[in-house]
Amino acid sequence: MHPVSGSRVILGAAHLDHRSENVSPNNLQAWCQRCHLRYDHPHHLAQIKANRLARLAAVPPGSLLALLLGTTPDRGP
Repeated sequence: MHPVSGSRVILGAAHLDHRSENVSPNNLQAWCQRCHLRYDHPHHLAQIKANRLARLAAVPPGSLLALLLGTTPDRGP
């Protein structure tokens, strides 16, 4: 039970280094969902940015404008 609100709290295991394969006791912490999400937020933002950059890097140079406009690139004659 939460000491202030009295609501039921479910704990989850947080990986402090954000690597799920590292299950060392020093790397795990039991946190409520709110605290876990707050801790992971900067990591999630960095992952979103990295994924966007990777998608842009995978687009052929002539298709970049089409990607940004959401259209199909012109294939030429």
